[in-house]
Amino acid sequence: MHAFRSIGGFALMGRTAALAVFAVLFVCADVRASDEEAHVRGRELFSKCERCHELNPERGNRIGPNLFNVIGRPAASVEGFGYSQGMRDVASGGLVWTRENLDRFLTDPRSVVRRTSMSFRGLDDDGERADIIAFLSTVKPDDFAARSDADGPAGAEIGAAAMSMQGDTAYGEYLSTECVTCHQTSGADEGIPAIVGWPEEDFIRALFEYKSNVRNHPVMKLITSNLGDEEIASLAAYFSQLGQ
Repeated sequence: MHAFRSIGGFALMGRTAALAVFAVLFVCADVRASDEEAHVRGRELFSKCERCHELNPERGNRIGPNLFNVIGRPAASVEGFGYSQGMRDVASGGLVWTRENLDRFLTDPRSVVRRTSMSFRGLDDDGERADIIAFLSTVKPDDFAARSDADGPAGAEIGAAAMSMQGDTAYGEYLSTECVTCHQTSGADEGIPAIVGWPEEDFIRALFEYKSNVRNHPVMKLITSNLGDEEIASLAAYFSQLGQ
């Protein structure tokens, strides 16, 4: 009888252990599924950031710095990018882009970097911020290949005709008088984003996004509505060479 009880006890212990292992595996699988879902959602949300930021490590910077491997990176540390004075100031104070600091920055950029030149005003939704950070934490080169396939041919890009032109810098300087009433040619960014030294393609893309209302800004919509491909290409050529 004692032997039977002992064997039964071991059997019960075995079943309990098996159930415990199953529960752990189930939880791990659920966590992985949740992480993958956050990655997918974050990838879609990041499409808004791609207007200014590159993520592919094989490419350079855009209007903003490349964000590949940004988690854990010291602020203002991407080689070759011209950071605003505000960003350089917080970098000298030791700011590192931890998940927590990036969450604060995405909530309200100016609460972290008072003089940031970013036009982005912040993201209130806690879940959306968490998804973007999850994506930035787990992004792999395969994501870029999949994104390129989904984007289709480069010729379909907004402003492609203007991008194919050789802009006239002299004409761009003539046209720039309206731009410099707000944007400073010195590159200063007191409340209004600096546009000096922007890559031409990024400059053209931004103006066409205002023109087509992808970016919603009444003043920029009004200004760009009167600009054609030649004018936009020339403005891009002029501002790209300033500060060089």
